[in-house]
Amino acid sequence: MKEKLWTKDFWAITIVSFIIFFVFYVLLTLLPIYIADRLHASADKAGLLVTCFLAAAIVIRPFAGQWVGKYSNKKILVLSSLAFLVITA
Repeated sequence: MKEKLWTKDFWAITIVSFIIFFVFYVLLTLLPIYIADRLHASADKAGLLVTCFLAAAIVIRPFAGQWVGKYSNKKILVLSSLAFLVITA
């Protein structure tokens, strides 16, 4: 019997992934504006802070790959989503 693709779990993961990526890229575009306007930082300092934000995302990815291999995918997804929610809230 053929497995169904459009399951409840598939939709849940798709929606959560969309929200996470949407928030991430909105942060990338709005963070420099916020830093410059509210914190009165220069454009180069705002750019440097956004670069640090991106660098942290890049540095954590190899470790995340190891964690997914070590722990269950669902546990990593839930914990990382909660951490992202807390950090960006």
